[in-house]
Amino acid sequence: MGYTARLDEKLRHQKMYDVMLMIVIHFSLFFVYSFICTHSAKEIIPQSDYSPIDMDREVDLVYEYGYPKVSRIHAFPTYASQEEMALHDRYLVHGMLYTNMLNTVYLERHWSLKDTKSRNVCLNIFVKNRSLPYINVLIMSLMRSHESSEEQFDENDMVLPGGKELLEQVSINIINTERRVDRLSYDQIRRKVIELPFLNFHSTEKKSVTAEEWRKSNRLDKIDDFISSAMICSKHKFKWCLIVEEYAIFPKDFLPSLQDFVLAPLDTLLSNENATAVLSLISLFSRYDSQDGKLLDVANVEYSKQSYERDRGKLNSERKGKGLASDERDYKIFTHENHTGLNCALLFYTEVVDTKLIPFLQLAKKKEEERLWHNHLNYLTSYDGERLLDLEVEFPHYTNVARKQVEPSLINRIGFYDDERIYPHPQQFQFDNAINEQMMISNWITDPRFLFEAGSYEEGRDYWCKDSNDSWTYEDCNSVET
Repeated sequence: MGYTARLDEKLRHQKMYDVMLMIVIHFSLFFVYSFICTHSAKEIIPQSDYSPIDMDREVDLVYEYGYPKVSRIHAFPTYASQEEMALHDRYLVHGMLYTNMLNTVYLERHWSLKDTKSRNVCLNIFVKNRSLPYINVLIMSLMRSHESSEEQFDENDMVLPGGKELLEQVSINIINTERRVDRLSYDQIRRKVIELPFLNFHSTEKKSVTAEEWRKSNRLDKIDDFISSAMICSKHKFKWCLIVEEYAIFPKDFLPSLQDFVLAPLDTLLSNENATAVLSLISLFSRYDSQDGKLLDVANVEYSKQSYERDRGKLNSERKGKGLASDERDYKIFTHENHTGLNCALLFYTEVVDTKLIPFLQLAKKKEEERLWHNHLNYLTSYDGERLLDLEVEFPHYTNVARKQVEPSLINRIGFYDDERIYPHPQQFQFDNAINEQMMISNWITDPRFLFEAGSYEEGRDYWCKDSNDSWTYEDCNSVET
């Protein structure tokens, strides 16, 4: 008996020793891994220093006091960038959870529609196999923006489909733009979204997958993507063509806002003007404040310290606590030549697509192919002389019609981990392979004014009132006789 007790005690000590050893090893490995990841992080080039013209400009990174705050994958230059990244992360979590819960019964009941005669918007979404599943966030926001509760019925006491309003007016197309051979297959998380029954799936031209290296360029790929998208819009003959990158997010009640603040004013304009004479494109994303004349750059120290708290979107519950009026979205259209949104969310009139956009893209493709051939003959790389395609600058210049942009953003950009080279900067090229292997922040381009939904102005408060029978009830006190 005593021998057994001593043996048990010895075994307990041995197990305790093993546990402690494993803890020490675990934290040692974690420390080494964190050190390596942190010190291999790439510096972020501030967005305010980007110019489509000055391609070779070198910049110095400036940090707000107390920053950078660095973790294994984050490097925050400012408080504003840290706050926006927190929103970005929440969107991603919600997007994956929401799309994972979608099932066949729900989709058939709420997201199926046979009659599509009244559609007037062709929505094309560019998708790539990026490090993060941004497409899940976009589809989550689009579906949540137009869901109807099960308590809503039509005149025949039938439950209204959740996507009825959206699907009646919008044709939604997913355009696969992935060309990297090792990423041509999408994972289950993204396939569940891409294969949704109300989405139409397309693939862009894949010649560059197997083409010789000298025939490839990011600009040529992007031109081919937009040609494919423009052809889809032209084929459907809907009135409007909306082209969106997957790292975008839609607000609550997107469709009514689009109709009231954008399409209705443009229809009024077109009632007296020829479309090709007054419209090039309309940017639905903007991080510029035209009224104050400032760029909302969350990576900029002065903006973060002086303006971010005032500008950022606030829930109504927070606004009430701070004594501010409830949030009222009031979108305005401005005419601009600068402050590009990097093609995040572009709206075209389909007549302009047919007569101006497609010819422009075909011409741009021809010139890019000529540049690549010239470089090949002169033993230059495809990078030499390359310009990224920036439709928000180049297309208005081609049409000689200034672009319009909506402020604040009707569609926001959250693609902080975009795999594409945003800055055609010589030092950036060496990171191309690293970006494919390691998830890194590539930019801080977003509109801090954006809110998916402001919520109730009374959110977070409970109201208990006494009725005429001296009983406490939970409801609107203004409707209760006290």
